[in-house]
Amino acid sequence: NFEPDYLDENEFNDLIDKAITAAPNKAIKSRLLSFKASVYNEMGDVNESLNQIENAIILTPEDFGLYHQKVYILFSSKRLVEAFDLIDYIVEQFEDGKFMMMQTKSVIYYKDKDFESALKVSDEMLKMFPIEKSKTDYASMLNNRALFFAEIGRKEEAIETAKEMIDVDKENGNLRDSFGEILLIMEDYDDAIEQFGEAIKLAKPSNNWYVDQSYIKMGLCYMKMGIYDKAKESFETGRALLEKKPPKERSAFEHDPNKYLMELKKLVEKNENH
Repeated sequence: NFEPDYLDENEFNDLIDKAITAAPNKAIKSRLLSFKASVYNEMGDVNESLNQIENAIILTPEDFGLYHQKVYILFSSKRLVEAFDLIDYIVEQFEDGKFMMMQTKSVIYYKDKDFESALKVSDEMLKMFPIEKSKTDYASMLNNRALFFAEIGRKEEAIETAKEMIDVDKENGNLRDSFGEILLIMEDYDDAIEQFGEAIKLAKPSNNWYVDQSYIKMGLCYMKMGIYDKAKESFETGRALLEKKPPKERSAFEHDPNKYLMELKKLVEKNENH
């Protein structure tokens, strides 16, 4: 039940180390070390976080999830070269993790605004993972691919790829959210709002993790269009949903509603002064 705001570092170390010492086997010790690593990463102590995840890997080197966690720690601390080297190692060592890690690699390139490199990884993946292997994985690849096309201004290819993605699973709200984001990037705000609305309508209890982001991105569209009241409403709805989301379900790639609300406030004040 560790909460960084309510427990100091020494107290946390004492409690977690006692739990690790008492753990009955390597697997449980490893998971506790993984938890310790995640806490240190949250506290901003990247080196100690990496030390702890390395200790976990030593205990259970067959645990793919630990390597994936290490990639996240490296990426979130901007150590991209190390993250890419580790991804390449994981792809060679873990057949079952190959798709996830190549997808992660393309997303890291995307977040680093190296869209051409992201697209090259996408090209490789389309050859390695055809739709016959997994419709879900295929749609996920098309989602990212459409985003990459949109970012480099290849609008027709972006729209075509996004429509192909929707055709894979028409009832998947997350795919609609992705289509909306692609349209947002290309500044087609009305169409983007329509897709975000569809994404929210299609959300199911088993697949609604993206809805807070749909509202936030809808707010961005309204803000860009100068419809500030609807932008504020959308940002606040998204923020309320995001605050309810458990930390383990959050992503490093999420839009921050507080940042946009501050930007919106400045725009409204500027508009009132003219």
